[in-house]
Amino acid sequence: MKVWLAILFLLLLNVVRCSYRAPHEAHLVQAAADSSHFCPLLAPPEDRQKTEFIQSGDVLSLLRKLSAASPNTTLLLADGVYALAPNQSLEINTPRVTLRSASGSRDAVIIEGGYNNVSINTDDVTVADLTLRQPKFHNIQVRGEKGLQGTKIYNVHLVDAGQQFVKVGYPRKAGHPTLSTTSRHDLIALPRSRQVFDLR
Repeated sequence: MKVWLAILFLLLLNVVRCSYRAPHEAHLVQAAADSSHFCPLLAPPEDRQKTEFIQSGDVLSLLRKLSAASPNTTLLLADGVYALAPNQSLEINTPRVTLRSASGSRDAVIIEGGYNNVSINTDDVTVADLTLRQPKFHNIQVRGEKGLQGTKIYNVHLVDAGQQFVKVGYPRKAGHPTLSTTSRHDLIALPRSRQVFDLR
C-alpha cells in the first residue's frame, strides 16, 4: 500500500497546473515535461544581440567581459568549471544581459565559489542553463531593493548555497518591508523543483 501511495505522489508531481491572476501578483505554474527537461529549451540569442564566447574555465575573461558588457549582450559559456575566488562574484551591472551555457546543458557549465555565484544589480537580466554551487552566501542575489524588474532565472541547478539559493531584496519603508514596489515581470524556472514562479 505504501508503495502505491508513493507512486501516486510522484505522478501527482507531474500534473500540469497553471494559475493566472491579476498583474503584479505571483503566478505559480507547475508544468509537466519530459523527465530530463522540465524547462523547455531557451530560445537562442536574437540577431540584434551581441554574443561573447567564454572559453572553458576562463574566469578572468568572464569577469572582464561581464564588466565591459553593453546592453543586449549574451555571454555564452563553454562547458567546464568556472571557479570563483572567495572575494569574487559574477556581478551583472548592465541591463539586458544574458549569462548562459553555450551548449544549453546546465550540468556541463558549473560556476562555483565566490561570496555569491551571481549578483544581479540591474533590470532585464537572464541567467540560464547553468549549475551554480558552493558560494559563501547565495547562489543568486537579486538586488530587488533597487526596484529591479525583468529578472529571469531559467533552467538553473542551484547547489550547496551557504545561505540562500536565490536571495531577493525588497525596498523598505519606515523600517518595514513594502511589497507594492518589489521587482515585477520576473521569472524563476527551476527544473528540479518542477515549478515556475512568474512574478508579473
